[in-house]
Amino acid sequence: MTRKVFFVGFLIVPVVLAGACGKKGDPQPPLPRGPRAVSDLAVEQEGDDAVLTFTFPDRLLTGGPLTDLSSIEVYRVIKPSAALTEARRPSAGPASSVPISGGTGGPIHLPGEGARHEATNERLAEQAFYKEAKRAAVLSLSAIAELTRGASVVYRDPLSALFARGAGTDPIAYAVLSVRRNGEKSPVSNIVTLTPAVAPEAPTLTGAFPEEGRLCLEWLPPERDVLGRPASIAGYRVYRRSLSEDAYGPPVNAEPVKGTSFVDKGVVGGVAYRYFVRAYDYAGNRSPRSSELGIVLAPVAAAAAPRTETA
Repeated sequence: MTRKVFFVGFLIVPVVLAGACGKKGDPQPPLPRGPRAVSDLAVEQEGDDAVLTFTFPDRLLTGGPLTDLSSIEVYRVIKPSAALTEARRPSAGPASSVPISGGTGGPIHLPGEGARHEATNERLAEQAFYKEAKRAAVLSLSAIAELTRGASVVYRDPLSALFARGAGTDPIAYAVLSVRRNGEKSPVSNIVTLTPAVAPEAPTLTGAFPEEGRLCLEWLPPERDVLGRPASIAGYRVYRRSLSEDAYGPPVNAEPVKGTSFVDKGVVGGVAYRYFVRAYDYAGNRSPRSSELGIVLAPVAAAAAPRTETA
């Protein structure tokens, strides 16, 4: 009985050792630790500025929180190639696989092949981007704090220098990336393009005159566009917010004002308001904002109580 126990135990040992000496899996790349790429970059023109908007970067590629953001880099490409601005396919993720033909004619899936192929495409796309792009700005933490509006970062890239050298109407591509304190960078964001238009200069808001239950705004028209040429103005839009509101909403006037004054009947007595005005040319290009003007509408006086006279 003792021999049997010893013999069985002897047989078990090689089995365990054999299990420990199996074929190793394919080596896996280290987990990426850089910031997650910005994916919602958008651009529009205001006057002679390109306005970039994107969500504040707060996540790592691993999904964890980004707690050591150091800066955001803004890149710009003048007259980008068509290949650069092509939309990238969304990442297939690490669980993807690519089917190939097996000996029996059926597909054989290689786990991870799709992710590696996608990573290669992303790397080649970034290399092509860096060959064409020039860094336009590096936003420090303090600058990012000043440019953050709610959950978004809003950066204005002045186009005046491009206009001055005659390149202001060429297409421009933009992208951004985040940098950690240790120097690790995110992948390049989605690439957005803008073909600048020559917009009018800003109008000059001259006054707001309160009347009973309404405000009358007046302004001076811009005489030139951002290139210094005579401006041809099709109309104006007026924007209003109360001091309790963080941001301006849509324009107060549904249709552009043709003249240089506007009567705002949607105000309430006793409330402080701020206004600005934009000019639009006949091509629909909008000017920068005018300077803001603030005013408090006087409260409506309460009606006097009726008097009762006695004989």
